[in-house]
Amino acid sequence: MTSGSLSPVGPLTRRVAGLDLRGSQRPRPSGGPLAVVCGLPVIMRTLLVIERAGFERAVLLVHPEDIAAVQSCMAQHPRLRLPWTIEAAEGDSLAPLVRTLDRVDEHSQVLLWPATYSFGRRFPLPSCTAPAGQILVGTDPAAAGMALAEAALLRAHAHLALPDLLARMRAQGNCGPLPLTDTPVAVTDRAAVPRAEKALLRSLRKDADGVVARFDRYISLATSRRLMALPIRPNHVTAFAALVGLLCGLVAAHGGYLWMLFGALGFQANSILDGIDGEIARAKLLESSLGQWLDTLADDFSNLVFMVGVSVGCYRTNGSKLYLVLGAVAAGGFLFATAFMYHYLVTRVHSGDLNDFAMPWEEGAQGKRDLSRPAQGLVSRFLARVKWLVRRDTYVFICTVLGLLGQLRIMVWLFALGSTATWTSIFAYRTLMPMFRRAGGPKA
Repeated sequence: MTSGSLSPVGPLTRRVAGLDLRGSQRPRPSGGPLAVVCGLPVIMRTLLVIERAGFERAVLLVHPEDIAAVQSCMAQHPRLRLPWTIEAAEGDSLAPLVRTLDRVDEHSQVLLWPATYSFGRRFPLPSCTAPAGQILVGTDPAAAGMALAEAALLRAHAHLALPDLLARMRAQGNCGPLPLTDTPVAVTDRAAVPRAEKALLRSLRKDADGVVARFDRYISLATSRRLMALPIRPNHVTAFAALVGLLCGLVAAHGGYLWMLFGALGFQANSILDGIDGEIARAKLLESSLGQWLDTLADDFSNLVFMVGVSVGCYRTNGSKLYLVLGAVAAGGFLFATAFMYHYLVTRVHSGDLNDFAMPWEEGAQGKRDLSRPAQGLVSRFLARVKWLVRRDTYVFICTVLGLLGQLRIMVWLFALGSTATWTSIFAYRTLMPMFRRAGGPKA
């Protein structure tokens, strides 16, 4: 037995994962659990996902001839904190797994997971437990080898292979369904790797994506797919996006049609880059609070620089100081709005993701944004309906269109009006409205 952690596993262990790397699940040159999908071996992504799902231990059932290759793979990815052990096993019985459960509580839930299965970025099982004396089996035909049972049941049938155990439990009426939230791709050969990558990339889209962002995703996901094969981290992309944002603001500030058009096109490129860092982070499970804040700060820095750059460019093109005044109003309003939102993120939801910022009618669990909550009141419903206009993907696209038309001066007015409307509505609803309600006023 080879261990990946010196931490003892005591009787309080409640969730154990058994990953089978034997038989058809063995590593092979053309595929298997060591195949790399979007920058991570299948087995490593599985262990990271299982760790995030709250499992306390993992047992890898490995053919003796494959132990060195599996150990080498595990050593290359030190981010895994989940205690794991390797059990040498040639046959297909559950005995090697059961041997590792001697110090595990008999009611602990044991997940049996075929090691070649590749899923999206989220844990594919709902929060459920197997009743005493029963085994739950994956309902999807593609995941029939996935099962969940109590440790006591596996101990009582340690001499059986999983298919034999399932046949016996079905005959006794003790086999229940284990519904999956995602369909796996069995990476058994080289041809399955592109299918697994496509399935994983689809899972990287965000529910909060706006209309334009959904189209941008086609470009960003295609780019991310190639960058994931390189030793590039999300923060590298974030820093590059911030540099692009700075450059497009400086270019736009030169004034003139071509300079401002190039600035607008650069701003669109910055918006697409904004999606790539998050996609790499979610695919490689590299999300962090620091990464969230760096992404948010880079976005807002790019927005502010481009806003000011366009205002200066319009002044230099048209000679009217009105554009400088509008730019100052836009920049001031933008800073006010971001200050309110940052304060909310830090004090209420403890997140660096602006998608978690919520108006009162959007607040869900832990104060985070819940788009399923309907707005109450005429003003609230109106703001909820027009909020998409101030989404970053929307106004970046409008900037590109106006840049092509040579009318970015319109954007200066929109920046000033939009930032003013944003900070005043946030201030009213997050600061003034609670005071008004405590004084006995009606709901908005």
